Amino acid sequence: MARKRDTTAFSLAFLDIMSCGFGAIILVFIVIHYSQETEPQDVSAEMMAIISKLNLEIEVGTRELRQVQINLEDTEERVRTNQDEALAIINTLRDLEDEIDQIVNVDLDKDQAIAALKTELLELELETDRLEASLETPGSSGESLEQIKGQGDRQYLTGLKMGGQHILILVDASASMLANDPTNALIRRNLDDSTKRRSDKWQRAIKTVDWITANMPGDIAFQIYTFNTEATPLIPGTDREWQVTEDEGPLKKALENLRLVVPRDGTSLHNAFKVAHQFRPRPDNIFLIVDGLPTMAETKGRATVIYPRERMRIFNDALLQLPDGVPVNTILFPMEGDPDATPAYWVMAYNTGGALLSPSSDWP
Repeated sequence: MARKRDTTAFSLAFLDIMSCGFGAIILVFIVIHYSQETEPQDVSAEMMAIISKLNLEIEVGTRELRQVQINLEDTEERVRTNQDEALAIINTLRDLEDEIDQIVNVDLDKDQAIAALKTELLELELETDRLEASLETPGSSGESLEQIKGQGDRQYLTGLKMGGQHILILVDASASMLANDPTNALIRRNLDDSTKRRSDKWQRAIKTVDWITANMPGDIAFQIYTFNTEATPLIPGTDREWQVTEDEGPLKKALENLRLVVPRDGTSLHNAFKVAHQFRPRPDNIFLIVDGLPTMAETKGRATVIYPRERMRIFNDALLQLPDGVPVNTILFPMEGDPDATPAYWVMAYNTGGALLSPSSDWP
C-alpha cells in the first residue's frame, strides 16, 4: 500500500509567490515615494521660474513707472509754463483792448474833426489869396504877416488862437528840452548850466515865448510859468497872480528870467494844468510849449522806467486839471521815440478849441 504524502501549508512555491508579492508591494511603495519626492521639486522649479519672470516684470514696470513719473513732472512743468505764458498773453490782450478803446474814443469825433479841418483849410486858402493880392497892391504897408489876423482872433500864419484877456503861457523846462532825442538829452543834462542854456532846443523855446508875447493883444493880463517836476512863475512872488502888459516891467523881467532857467528833471503836466485851474479869474487862452507826453504825475513815482502806455495814462489824468472851456494852443517840439505825443495833443487842441503847431526847426 502506497505511503500517504503529508501536506505542508507553507511550501517553497508559496514562499516564492509571497516574496514576489512583497517585492512588488515594496517596489510600488518605492515608486510612489519617488514620485512624491520629485514632483514637488519639479513644481518648485516651475514656481521659481514664474517668480523670476514676475520679478523681472516688476522691475521693468518700476522703471517704466519711474519714467512715467518723470514725464508727468515734465508735463506739469510745461503746463505751468504754458499757463504763465497764457496769462501774459491775456494781460497783453487786455492792454491792447484798452489801447483800442482809447483809439476808438479818440476816433469818435474823427469825421467832425476832419470836416472842421477842411473848413478851416478852405478859410486859410481864401485868406492866403487875399494876403497875396494885398502884397501885390501898390502902396502896401509891408507889415509883417505875423500881425495879420483872420476871422475873430485867430492868427492865420500858424492857426494859433492869439486873443484873450488873461493869457497863460506854460513852458516845459524839463531835461528833455535839451535835445531832440533821449540820448543827447541824457548827455547834455550832465553838462554845465551855461551849456544847457545854450542848447538849440531850449533856445527855440525861448524864442517861441518871445514870439507869443510879441503877438499878444495889447492891454491884457498875462502870466508865464516854467514847469518840470513843479510849476514855477518866472517872476518870483507872483504865483497865481496876473501881470498886465500896460507896464512893460513885468513882461521884460519875465523874459529875462526865462533866459536864466536851466532845463532839468522830469515833466509833470499835472502841476502845470493844476496852476491854470487855480487862477482867478481863470485864463481864457493857454499857450503850452512842450516836447512830448509827461513822464510823471503830480509827484514822482518809484519806477525808474516809464512806458508809453503809462505816459498816456498820466497825460489823460493831467487833462482833468484843465479849466473847462479854455482853449489850449500847443507848440510841440517833438521828441524822438514819442510817437503818441502828436495825436494826443491834437485831440486836446480839438476838444478845447485850441490848436496844435509842430513847427520846423528854423521857426520862429
